[in-house]
Amino acid sequence: MDQLNNVIGRSVGYKYRDSSPKVLAMKILEHMYKNGFYQATGDSLHGYKVEKANLSLSEYVDTLLKILKKNENGL
Repeated sequence: MDQLNNVIGRSVGYKYRDSSPKVLAMKILEHMYKNGFYQATGDSLHGYKVEKANLSLSEYVDTLLKILKKNENGL
């Protein structure tokens, strides 16, 4: 699952390689909202599986507002 998300991150990072850390964070967030990300679901009794999920609108907006408060280096 982590490797699948890493592929997404590397792709976005390459596409926006000249961007600041803040812009990269916003682009990753946008991707997670529009296109999804991989997560493990389930439990030890019934087993686990990897699924693609999208951020909800409220998760997207809440996180975007936090990123916007940061400087260009994400601090």
